[in-house]
Amino acid sequence: MENQTKTTQSWRFGVFEVDARNNELRRDGAPTKVRDQSFRILVFLLEHAGELVTREDLQRALWSSGTFVDFDHGLNTAVMKLREALGDSADKPLYIETIPKRGYRFIAPVSREKDQTLQPESTPLSPPDTNGKGSVMTAGPTVVPATPAKSEPLWRRWLWPLAAVALVALGVGYWYLRRPLPPPRLTNPVQLTRDGRRKNVVGTDGNRLYLNILEPKAVGQVPVSGGQITQIPFDLPSQGGLWDVSSVSPDASSLLALDHFDIFRESARVSIVGILGHPVRYLTESYAAIFSPDGRSVVYTTPHGDIYSMAAEGGEPRLILASHAPESEHVRTGDLSWSPVGSTLRFTRDQKLWEVSSNGSNLHQLLPGWRPSAWQWGGQWTLDGEFFLFVSGDTGSMNRFPNYNHGGQLWAIDERRGRLRPPLAEPIQLTSGPMVWGPAVSARDGHMIFSRGRSVRGELVRYDKQSNHFEPFLRGISAEMVAFSRDGTYVAYVTFPDGILWRANRDGTGLLQLTKPPFYPRDVRWSPDGSQIVFTDNSQNGVDAIYVVPSQGGTPKRLIPEESGPHSDLTWSPDGKKVVYSTAPWQSVGNFSPAKIEVRILEFAPRRTITLPHRPEGFTSPRWSPDGRYIAGFTVKTGQSDHL
Repeated sequence: MENQTKTTQSWRFGVFEVDARNNELRRDGAPTKVRDQSFRILVFLLEHAGELVTREDLQRALWSSGTFVDFDHGLNTAVMKLREALGDSADKPLYIETIPKRGYRFIAPVSREKDQTLQPESTPLSPPDTNGKGSVMTAGPTVVPATPAKSEPLWRRWLWPLAAVALVALGVGYWYLRRPLPPPRLTNPVQLTRDGRRKNVVGTDGNRLYLNILEPKAVGQVPVSGGQITQIPFDLPSQGGLWDVSSVSPDASSLLALDHFDIFRESARVSIVGILGHPVRYLTESYAAIFSPDGRSVVYTTPHGDIYSMAAEGGEPRLILASHAPESEHVRTGDLSWSPVGSTLRFTRDQKLWEVSSNGSNLHQLLPGWRPSAWQWGGQWTLDGEFFLFVSGDTGSMNRFPNYNHGGQLWAIDERRGRLRPPLAEPIQLTSGPMVWGPAVSARDGHMIFSRGRSVRGELVRYDKQSNHFEPFLRGISAEMVAFSRDGTYVAYVTFPDGILWRANRDGTGLLQLTKPPFYPRDVRWSPDGSQIVFTDNSQNGVDAIYVVPSQGGTPKRLIPEESGPHSDLTWSPDGKKVVYSTAPWQSVGNFSPAKIEVRILEFAPRRTITLPHRPEGFTSPRWSPDGRYIAGFTVKTGQSDHL
């Protein structure tokens, strides 16, 4: 398009008439005020009605070269004023359509008066209509419909909306696959037994729960809906009479029975028995054993800590994981759990959860760095493999023999993973409060778990010789580890189960708190002069250590910081100038080689440590005789009293 066209043409559209000769816009015959530049744009658009008129066309035709800098603003303003004069809208145009980033098009039907164009200085956008013989057709007033815009293909119209919908769908799908799933919750607990005996749940066949009853020792069963416990008689020769059930076969036809025949329960005879207790076959000796997910094999551990598998029909064992501890050392490896797909084994060792592939590779701690002072045990997958349940509790709060007495709280590791969903970094706590729980067993339908819950509380009593009865002491408070000062003036005790060391007058008045969590003092001992109290604790780094605190209050400090431990069973000499202690771990000597257990004497002035003659069978729980001449204790293997 070249430069301007001089015209005297007139047009009609709608209620408007444009008289180019007189530069006038009329509405229903009455003149309508419009800016000069806006009028020229209207004339130019009418000359090219139905065609795209670009912004560049308008610039070349209607703007001088010296005003290019203001062109965009000027054009936008002029078109806006033109629309105001016509009562038109850019959003819903009747006359002037905006073509984004390109220009404008006059879209209304136009009636054109006789052409009176005077020598155009430029070539029009489109050649004039001819009759095919070169003559211009200019007869009378003619209605010229606006040329419709070229419509885009249907697929192109829908391309961007469909692409937007697809992107939204992808985003929603990505969020859905990565969203955190609802955490598991335990609701509506139901008490199934009411006999008051300590017990643990070991498995279910869908109709019955199988229980290890601890007092008196027995194996029992109870309906999953609750009721009376029925004892299962084992028709098996027993060397120790301490029967346990460790696993129920997947088809619920057999049990793995363990006959513990040593006092520390380090070894047991493993047999497969029928569901009613009838013998099937003897397999091996082990510390712990479970069925594989398909029931065709058994995995078991040795007292040394090795893990083997063996066909349920018997045969040669296959080593899965070898313990690297010395042969003489006992490494308790228990709470075996096999993943439902059979690819992974998990177990408890050193009071922590471990994991290894079923072929023995990729051994690693399952939760490194998680709650370092807490024990982890009793792991068990749910049958669908979506959660791994386990028990955890602070070492102090569990006190003695945690697997059987106090327990802890139930936790779950969420195993529901997808390609886009990352695993949860932390386990989910399922229970809390004063009740403590034992290892959980998943129901066959996957909607419930069974666990032993226990409310822990004690009552402090004393024996009265005259009445020949036990009577409440200090109003029957819940306490343990009671120790009196030598002169009998003061008493120290640890509240149960919160584990706080207190000192009080003999009648319970004058209470003074000496420790606070995470300490859980054990083996509380007064110094002969009553100025200090020592105790054992392992809450700081998981290793038993001996601490001393002033009886009038103060900060507990390690008594033997120069040694790494473990230390336990400290006793003062009668003159208070020495103490004797053992290097056996307080919680369980079975985890420690007797060859490593020593009895040592610490002299305070001058400060030095003396190791007493070593006994191959180990020696623990040293006690000083009142005259200071002897130290008595127990040998580790036999449990018999001895002296040095």
